[in-house]
Amino acid sequence: MKRFIKWFLIVAGIAVVAFLGYTFIRARVVRAQFNAQRSQTYETAPVTRGTLNTTILASGSVRARQSAVLNWQASGKVGRVTVSLGDTVQAEQELAALDPTSLSQNLIQAQSDLISAQQALQDLKDNAGTAAAEAQSKLVAAQKELDDAKTARASLNYKRASQDTIDAAHANLVLAQTEVDNAQSFFDQVKDRPETDQLRAQALSNLATAKQKRDRNLANYNWLVSGPDPIEVAQADARVKLAETSLADAQRAYDKVKDGPSADDLKLAENRVTIAQAAVNQSRITAPFSGTVTSLTALPGDIVSPNQEALRLDDLSSVYVDLQVTEVDINKIQVGQSAEVTLDAVADAKFNGQVVEVGQVGSTSGGVVYFGVTLQIKESDPRVRPGMTASASIAVSSQQGVLLVPNRAISTQNGRHIVYVPGSNGTGFRPVTVQVGDSDESNTIITSGLKEGEQIITNPPSLSTTSTQAGGFRGLFGIGGGQRTNGQPGGNNGQPGGGGTNP
Repeated sequence: MKRFIKWFLIVAGIAVVAFLGYTFIRARVVRAQFNAQRSQTYETAPVTRGTLNTTILASGSVRARQSAVLNWQASGKVGRVTVSLGDTVQAEQELAALDPTSLSQNLIQAQSDLISAQQALQDLKDNAGTAAAEAQSKLVAAQKELDDAKTARASLNYKRASQDTIDAAHANLVLAQTEVDNAQSFFDQVKDRPETDQLRAQALSNLATAKQKRDRNLANYNWLVSGPDPIEVAQADARVKLAETSLADAQRAYDKVKDGPSADDLKLAENRVTIAQAAVNQSRITAPFSGTVTSLTALPGDIVSPNQEALRLDDLSSVYVDLQVTEVDINKIQVGQSAEVTLDAVADAKFNGQVVEVGQVGSTSGGVVYFGVTLQIKESDPRVRPGMTASASIAVSSQQGVLLVPNRAISTQNGRHIVYVPGSNGTGFRPVTVQVGDSDESNTIITSGLKEGEQIITNPPSLSTTSTQAGGFRGLFGIGGGQRTNGQPGGNNGQPGGGGTNP
């Protein structure tokens, strides 16, 4: 037990000596800081009223209004290149083409198909009048055929002839029958004669002729007095139906061409031309838009294959800058705001820009959400080229008549903004809690806590004094010493401390 007490006293003694040494050294350090702080010269400036232009800084790259890398679509040997690097070209202008003798059979056939399709389209337009006239003629003929068929069918619903015609036919039948009776009577008188007898032969011939005449008159009479034959009726109905169908077809054909080629026919013919043209275009490269040739790799005589790059085209009539802005600032940016653009490659110039597009969907990079913002550079300058690195300062607001203090005069302690002002006796300083608004690269708006013209310290002390009398036992043991927050002076427990004199 005694041994334990001995060791405890030794350890306790060592601890007390260490503590006293630490506090002594700390007191000397604090005293040295106080002396240095007292000898420091503070710069002051008045709180001013002015204008604050709030800007947002962002970086990005320059791009053209339109850009396109044009590749070959077919294999072959380059026959001609009609442009040079830096040339300005127009939309649909031919820029390069393959040698026709090196084309595949399919591309050669496509050229023939294109000629045929173009001719068919032209014929469709040129022959519109002739086609309409022919269709109208067929329509008239079809109408006449229908009228005739209906007339013929209607005639089957009535007697075949007038009563006078029927009576005349009946009279002819009676007379013919009388002739038959007379011829039969005469033949009966001589029928027993030999067949070679001339009189018998004449009587037989007259009888046969009389019977034929009677039969014709009988058939004619029966046809006149009988009703329509079912077969005739069916045939007449079929003729009417066929004529109606033909008329409908003729009417549709005429309606289709009477005002020229139909939209469908024209579209079909134009599509055939387009398909053939697309196939032919595989052997050449044309400009999809007006612009400048900014890269050229195609040379006459080169052997190329599909998807091999030929050249690049950029529309430099308008130049844009694509920026990345954090989600914190994106809602402050609106279309139409002005901006100042600088380029790493053109360090001696600044360009005027304007916001033309604000992204609606963000993307995450390195844990930060960014939104795309596009500026248009208003000046036309050949030194500005696509791909250059750009920095932009976007003016998002302008506040006039506000209280301003330099940014360096403001410190933050425990979430509060502090500004130091000279002490009332002309020595030392005291902290003032202020409310701040927007800021730019130099100044910050003060919304409360200071007045216009009031003097502030623009180079705040690096360490505040503990009290107006920082000495004696409290100074020795560090009681009441201020704490630094973000490199700015603070008071007890991190709160602002008051100005003081050297003890």
